[in-house]
This record gives sequence, structure tokens and C-alpha cells, in this order.
Amino acid sequence: MMKSRIRTVVDAETGHLQLHDRNFKSDYEPRFFLMHGAAILEEVKHIPEVRLSAPRSVTNGMLTTPTGSAGVRINGIIPALE
Repeated sequence: MMKSRIRTVVDAETGHLQLHDRNFKSDYEPRFFLMHGAAILEEVKHIPEVRLSAPRSVTNGMLTTPTGSAGVRINGIIPALE
């Protein structure tokens, strides 16, 4: 069961490797994005050991229903690249 959970987290949430602005993990502000993210992604794609790379965006938000609300993490992906 633990291997399954780890696989799910790696595949759906974190990936094997993340590259992000040094301030991003302490404050998920959208302003902490990689300035040259597309160029960095292209460089990573040319590393022989890398089988797949894809951009993702992460932000926090608020989900509200008529009966309550909760904080949520929103993961932005490009499905064709996942």
C-alpha cells in the first residue's frame, strides 16, 4: 500500500524532480515563477537520462460551496505533455 501511495504522489503531485524559484516553497505566490522556464525545460529535455519532462504550475486557492469552504492546491498541467 505504501509503494502505491508513493507512486501516486510522484506521478500526480511532485514528479521525480522539481525546479522552481528559491522562494516558491516558502510562499506559493504566483510571482515566484521561473523567468526562463521554457528555455530551462528545453535544456532538461536534452539530458540523456531524462525520459520525460513537462511544465506544471501550482497555486493555492479557496473552494467554496453553499455549506462551507476549504483551502485547495491547484495543479496546472498540459495533459498532452504528461
